[in-house]
Amino acid sequence: MKRTKVLRSIPFDLSLRDALGERLRVLPGDCARYPVSGVTPKSVALPRDAKETALALEAATAEGAIVVVRGAGTKSHRQPPPRTVEVVLDTSALDTVVEHAPEDLTVTVGGGTPLVKVEALLRARGQFWPCDAPFAASSTVGGTIASNAHGALRLRYGALREQILGALIATPDGALVRTGARVVKSVAGYDSHKLISGSFGTLGVIAEATLKVAPLPETENVVVARFRSAVSASAIARAVATSPLFPMAIVLVDDACARRVGALLAHASTGSWLLLIRCGGNRRSVARQVSDLTKACEATGADSVDILDHVATPRAWSDIRELSGGAPFDAQRFVVLKTTSLPTDTPAAIADARNRWPAAELSAQPASGIVYAHIPVSDLAPPAGANGEAPHVEPLHRAYTRAGWSAIVLSGPPSSLPPYVTAPSAPTRLFRAVKAALDPAGTLDPGRLPGGV
Repeated sequence: MKRTKVLRSIPFDLSLRDALGERLRVLPGDCARYPVSGVTPKSVALPRDAKETALALEAATAEGAIVVVRGAGTKSHRQPPPRTVEVVLDTSALDTVVEHAPEDLTVTVGGGTPLVKVEALLRARGQFWPCDAPFAASSTVGGTIASNAHGALRLRYGALREQILGALIATPDGALVRTGARVVKSVAGYDSHKLISGSFGTLGVIAEATLKVAPLPETENVVVARFRSAVSASAIARAVATSPLFPMAIVLVDDACARRVGALLAHASTGSWLLLIRCGGNRRSVARQVSDLTKACEATGADSVDILDHVATPRAWSDIRELSGGAPFDAQRFVVLKTTSLPTDTPAAIADARNRWPAAELSAQPASGIVYAHIPVSDLAPPAGANGEAPHVEPLHRAYTRAGWSAIVLSGPPSSLPPYVTAPSAPTRLFRAVKAALDPAGTLDPGRLPGGV
């Protein structure tokens, strides 16, 4: 579809008014509250249910308008910035618990339901959604799924897409498509709802999602082991991950990240790395895990090994989950880069990030090959050589492509990043094919997936 330069036409206004009534904002002051990576939208749509969401998308597609989907706005600093935004579609009113079936270990909620609301509901019945995404206090279920904001619990419970059983998706042509099912065991149809995990709202709007939940462990502990190098800490992390000890999660943080967590202040020291192993289950199994992990860490050169007990663990982990590009890192002051590699390459990815940005705060999931670099904006300029000669840093995309790693800039200030921070090329041919099939008019946030899709 050819985009018109004259947007906000009278028919467009009327069609959105018909769909949303007074839940359409067009005044500049109202729109300024919904910036997208520094770009102020021309209007804001606030549908109150799935039907209104679909109608708003249909009207926008008919006009050739560009729509950016927003939940709580925690990912509004995603890079690259959009060229323009005609409509921000705010899903925060899709805040409904449709069904909770504790005996089936499922819960169905609206896409705009706050994550903290779902966690409180499940906790009251002795359950939880094993996601541990950052921005837990404010993000929505739909936003968490769309951004694939999964934490270290993936080690035991699998990737985020495995925690989604079904969804109701509003597509740009105004249709409501239901995929998957509301039960754990289902073989009906394709798992097309898994496509939306990590799509950042570029394929459809999550109006409703059915989640697979899990029982809360009877007790939990965190083993805190301090190492002098990330290499030895990563090695024991990989060994533990493949052992019968079956921990819930493993996180590795440098001393700067550790100092952002109150429960870890007493354990951090300059230049050290803390390996955090979360254990959960019945009391007997957790006691065995903690005992064996303590011995394993001490045998591989840990400077110290301490235990956070069942009372301290939930509070500590609520801060630890935020160390993966979460709330502690102001998007105006930090660029957050997520690197994915083979688990065996985690020490090399950490060393590369430290070499490029000495002041960066680093956290990692060493058993999954994921590294988060929180780079101060002031540290982005390429460093000069040892003798003050012209700076030279191998571009990120070239070094990472050679190593077989992928990377994505999760957030940062609106200003352009230096060319040497450009992420490696993505499989754009596949991305373009999926985008063309589900959003042929390019309504939903075009050009902001990797590869400019």
